[in-house]
Amino acid sequence: MIAVLIKHMDKFTKILAPIDGSEPSMDAAKYAISLAKKFSSEIYIVSVVPSKVKYGDSSGFFGMVPPKYFDNYKKEAEIWFDKVKKRLENSESKNIKINTEVITSPLSISGTILEYAENLNIDLIVMGTKGRTGFKKLLIGSTAQEIVTYAHCPVLVVR
Repeated sequence: MIAVLIKHMDKFTKILAPIDGSEPSMDAAKYAISLAKKFSSEIYIVSVVPSKVKYGDSSGFFGMVPPKYFDNYKKEAEIWFDKVKKRLENSESKNIKINTEVITSPLSISGTILEYAENLNIDLIVMGTKGRTGFKKLLIGSTAQEIVTYAHCPVLVVR
């Protein structure tokens, strides 16, 4: 993994950091900001609206997320985005372009992130080991594992 990162270091013009508000995802966003400053990269912070929630399937028909659920999730995600933006504003590099977006898809969370990364030609994905639904005993969460396995670009998993 490290050899892959070293080989591609000069090509990190677009960095993606998916977040879900969990501590590992916010730590990963912090690493993504550090790398973006180092390589003058554009950074993309995204949050994927999960179709499955605590009390069952919120996806409705054909993977559509109900508008009220989407709006509530988006409000929560904006708080996370603001925290990430403040970290960037507090650093010396204010010229780094940061893009934030809440996305939804009938695909799985990992499938949505992978599709997003490919569509934007992302050069590096930086993500936490586990998200909000992660089990503490697992070394790496299922979403992170799928991203590492199927991503078209290097993936940095932050613990």
